[in-house]
Amino acid sequence: IYFNIEIIYKMRDTIKLAENMAELKEALTDQIDKLGKGDQIMAASKSNMEGEAIDVRAVISALRNEIKDSESTIKLQKTQLDMLKTELVRLQKIINGMESRSSSQEDEIENMRAEMIKLVFKYDEKRMMEEDLSIKLGCRDETISNLESAFEKKAK
Repeated sequence: IYFNIEIIYKMRDTIKLAENMAELKEALTDQIDKLGKGDQIMAASKSNMEGEAIDVRAVISALRNEIKDSESTIKLQKTQLDMLKTELVRLQKIINGMESRSSSQEDEIENMRAEMIKLVFKYDEKRMMEEDLSIKLGCRDETISNLESAFEKKAK
């Protein structure tokens, strides 16, 4: 964009210079006419100057068209840049929202892990209690069996 603006300013300066040259040539042509010199050299110079003035006007016209094209290109680029900035802001908001949700999801995962660890400890504690109870029941059954055997021996 800055490159195009610089070109436009240079083109405008060139147009002004060319316009000044055209005006100068026209003034000289008018002066030649006023002097009334009719020799062939003056007539040829006048004809050359008029041709050059027409060429300068064509260059000026072409430069003006290029400036218009460049200005419309710059306007389009500015519009596209504004659209990109708007889209960037929108995407940044989406990213921030996703990061926020991700953070809360990570917190929730950590809480679930902590709960799972608690459940594992409770399971292990329950399993150990069941083993102790199983051992105690085994001992009880053995004691009952021993008592029954001893009672049967005494009863005989």
